[in-house]
Amino acid sequence: ERVEGQVFLLPDRKRLLVAHLSPLRDLQQKIAVALVASGLLLVIGTSLVGGITLMRYRRRLAEISTTVGRILEGDLTQRLPEQSDLDLRQLSTDFNTALDAMHGAMDAVRHVTSSIAHDMRQPISAIRYQLVEIMEDAGTSPTARDALAAALALTDETLKSFAALLRLARLESDSYKVALDPVNMAELIREAIDTYQPVAAAAGRVLRGQSAAVVVRGDRSLLFQVLQNLL
Repeated sequence: ERVEGQVFLLPDRKRLLVAHLSPLRDLQQKIAVALVASGLLLVIGTSLVGGITLMRYRRRLAEISTTVGRILEGDLTQRLPEQSDLDLRQLSTDFNTALDAMHGAMDAVRHVTSSIAHDMRQPISAIRYQLVEIMEDAGTSPTARDALAAALALTDETLKSFAALLRLARLESDSYKVALDPVNMAELIREAIDTYQPVAAAAGRVLRGQSAAVVVRGDRSLLFQVLQNLL
């Protein structure tokens, strides 16, 4: 054992030790226990703070991911929420600024497309009126009538395309409601193929297509525009 005390020299040259057990051992044990407890508390506290911080970042990243998913689905009005963290705040600000610029550019493109479609309808309608007058003229030969009928059909399809572009522009601006009517896709595909068959033949190609008897609900003109874009 470790002891603390004092040695006294006796007359007969003997020594007397007056002592008691030293408290240093207990103190060392207490210090060791305190150090271990402090270390455990530090580890637990650090883990808790790190876990809470990680959960907050995960929650914020989940919000950002959800917003980005909506944007990828086509909703360009969505914006990233404002963040309290400096780095995430700068990221959100830059991302929202880019989205604002993109949204403005797409609005401008839609406006130009709508304006072109609107302006082109009038001269094409005038051409159609003249074609009809020539067809109804008694002096027009049967061969010329057939050619005029084909040109008239193409003119009608062009007018339908411009009308579809105008509806699409209004649809994207939320000012137009799509008419959900039953549409026979097989018939619509045949019409699209018949329309573009002369173009394919002029290019030395053969245009073929087949479809099951499928009926969907939608806007017939916009669906036909989809087929035109694909062809």
